[in-house]
Amino acid sequence: MHIRPDLNVKFIIQWNMEIFLLDGTQLKPALSQKVVFLTSALSSEEYDDYMSQTDCMVLPYHRQSYYARISGVGVEAATAGIPIIFTKDTWMEDAVSQYGAGIGIEDKNALDLAEKIELMVSKIDEYKEKAMARAKIAQTYHSPDNFLKCLWG
Repeated sequence: MHIRPDLNVKFIIQWNMEIFLLDGTQLKPALSQKVVFLTSALSSEEYDDYMSQTDCMVLPYHRQSYYARISGVGVEAATAGIPIIFTKDTWMEDAVSQYGAGIGIEDKNALDLAEKIELMVSKIDEYKEKAMARAKIAQTYHSPDNFLKCLWG
């Protein structure tokens, strides 16, 4: 097991349902100061507040589900200049390479995810700088004007 209690990171995880451990006991909404589970829907104001606190968006989507679709929250992260940890060989990888910044992980590989989180934390300023520099590209790509241009040719 790979444990790093000294890692300077806080996880805020939105999971809109009860969480149960393998033994069937229910997990409490907050594990510690470093891990917080949000178990209900957020208001727009709450969502905006959490986004403004986010240094990195971790999106370990399964490839089978996200091979041919993109994440709305991933687009929001890119347009806000937030680096992303994403699953390789998905449309998220294409999006990040076009207008974002981040690190790819292997599908369904928890150890790779943990290693990439450590890497992101160790180089967060570098990734945030690149993400902020590319945010304008993401904003332009996802703008109403670009949508109409694509729609009408």
